[in-house]
Amino acid sequence: MRALLLLMLFPALAHANTNDEVAYGGWLRTLHAASANAVTDQSLTGVTVGYARELIPDLVLPRLSLWVTAGIDGADADGAMFQVMTTSVEYVQLTAGARARYRLLRDHVVAGARLEAGTARASLAIDNAGQTYRDHGWGAVTAGALSLDVVPYAGRKFAIGLRSELGFATASAIELTPRAQTPDDGTIELPMTRSSLGHLDLGGTTLAFTVFASF
Repeated sequence: MRALLLLMLFPALAHANTNDEVAYGGWLRTLHAASANAVTDQSLTGVTVGYARELIPDLVLPRLSLWVTAGIDGADADGAMFQVMTTSVEYVQLTAGARARYRLLRDHVVAGARLEAGTARASLAIDNAGQTYRDHGWGAVTAGALSLDVVPYAGRKFAIGLRSELGFATASAIELTPRAQTPDDGTIELPMTRSSLGHLDLGGTTLAFTVFASF
């Protein structure tokens, strides 16, 4: 019986070529936390670059494949505080995780689900009467999304498609204490002159559109 099972599985395993995928596109995240809405009324918008490698092909799990993923996303948003100070938020996140893809219509329409975790860097700049105050910090981020792929060309060795994703990201709140950006003239800055803005939470609903190529 064991020998028969091995013989049945061998053809699938023998033809299960490992695939790689690269993706590039744009994304936006609507910010829900009060701390984010206090510094900007805009969404984070930017670019995303991703890489994925097939871990379990759909020859082993019919129509369902599992991939390991990694990505880097960058975005920014401008805003205002108290109608007199302009603000700028810059955001970069590095994540890794897994994606499940299920073929709905052969290789041309594919549904997917992704779950990733990683780290993010948030930077805040505040300009008041020509004086700029800045600070940045690192925190954790977890992101999940549902996707739909439309693949106009799907060859044996190469495929190219369009992916739309809707998901949600939770981010740890990062404490920021903006400091004046002035030339270093040897002046000692007293700690009492620094005022913390509290914690900035940049989690929210995320929408992304990417072009991907697998090979």
